[in-house]
Amino acid sequence: RSRAEEESMRQSKQGAGKMERKQSDKLFERLYNGYASRQRHIDEQREEQAREFIEMAQPGGSGRRPDIEHINRLYEDYRGRQRARREAFMARQREIDRMARG
Repeated sequence: RSRAEEESMRQSKQGAGKMERKQSDKLFERLYNGYASRQRHIDEQREEQAREFIEMAQPGGSGRRPDIEHINRLYEDYRGRQRARREAFMARQREIDRMARG
């Protein structure tokens, strides 16, 4: 091959490298923007949930002291559900153990 051909090949390869880099930059930017918007969405959801919980805990709309009894009831409900789930899991494990022993 002639020297001119090799030069043109090398230049086209460099050009391809630049194109790839530009594309990967675009891809990275797209992925990062997607991640950032998802993160923003999650943060907004969390704020909304916190606001909602505080609203739920208040007896008569906002601007009052949170209703401690109501919060405690919600928490007890949550604990009860957790306990029930744990007990169901333990029972299932015992059943599996019994079947394994025969």
